[in-house]
Amino acid sequence: MLGNSELAEQGDVRVVDIEPETFWNFMKCVYGGSSVVIPKLSFCDSVNLLYVVEKYLVTEIKPTVVSHILDLLPKDFDNIFFAISNSFCYSHEKIRKLTMEILGTKMDQIVSSKKFLQLSAEALLLIVETDCSNISEPSVWEAVVKWAKHTTDSDDGEVLRKQILPHLKFIRFCTFTCEEFCEKVVPTGILTCEEVNEICKFFGTRSTIMLKSVSDSVDSRCKMEVNKTFVYTVNDIKNLPTEQESPKFFFENYLWNISLRKNGWNLGDFGFFLKCKGYSEDCWSINLNFKFILFNQEGKPNFMRHIRNTFNQNKRISGLSSFYPWDKLMDDSNGFVKDNTIIVMVHMKPEP
Repeated sequence: MLGNSELAEQGDVRVVDIEPETFWNFMKCVYGGSSVVIPKLSFCDSVNLLYVVEKYLVTEIKPTVVSHILDLLPKDFDNIFFAISNSFCYSHEKIRKLTMEILGTKMDQIVSSKKFLQLSAEALLLIVETDCSNISEPSVWEAVVKWAKHTTDSDDGEVLRKQILPHLKFIRFCTFTCEEFCEKVVPTGILTCEEVNEICKFFGTRSTIMLKSVSDSVDSRCKMEVNKTFVYTVNDIKNLPTEQESPKFFFENYLWNISLRKNGWNLGDFGFFLKCKGYSEDCWSINLNFKFILFNQEGKPNFMRHIRNTFNQNKRISGLSSFYPWDKLMDDSNGFVKDNTIIVMVHMKPEP
């Protein structure tokens, strides 16, 4: 590719960090087959392809590969183990963000899986660094200890401590009750006498000043998001295509995105829709109360509409084809358009 450049390799070039099948997929994409190749790739193959795309700076197909990875990640539970075991996944912000969100909502299933015990120390560190989780802190601690006992084949406190030493500072012992700490932590012999004393003093004073060797966080990570507000800024609104979709976001174990349609299904209207992507074609359902908001950029009242809908495998989209008149939207005096840009939001709340 470097032609006569002085940087060109001489003779055969050995590529030792890429599997032949992955490189073959890469070559097919480079020579115009990306629209056929990428949709057929598995999650693992897609991540491997992204590595090659990044390595050789082929930016043209990168968005398509990333989008495919984001679509596949929530669909198969095993994908999350591959993601947290592959440091390359964390080099891309969108993949890392979605991975962390799934970790938080599926932590109970993750720590109870046999694959959890096979994770590397680096992958386990990503789990204990997670800010949100659907399990309690004592459950996080028990999972970490279980992993340490499995990887060391030992119950000795000093051996276990050495194995999980980098992880200890992320365990929020201050969120335990005194009884939980005494029953689940102290008997393991993993903490030093000094650390046990520091935490016991905290239970008596509720002051974190004395905590030097362990985490001083008193905030529970077991806090699940009840409502969700997603904001989407649309540039060059005057040239909005027939349909434009926002980036995907994660909520209630599903992938969502906003879809905007110029003229909707009726000439002269601005359409606003919410799309849900389930994990598979199997039966799934979620009841949602949501509000579409067109933000007024001049301080006037926002325009909003409420909708209730049940999303399932047969109905993945809901919205309004005539959300707002297009001519009024384009009228600058109404305050919705500024510098050829609009801001739309969807506020979501699940229902029983």
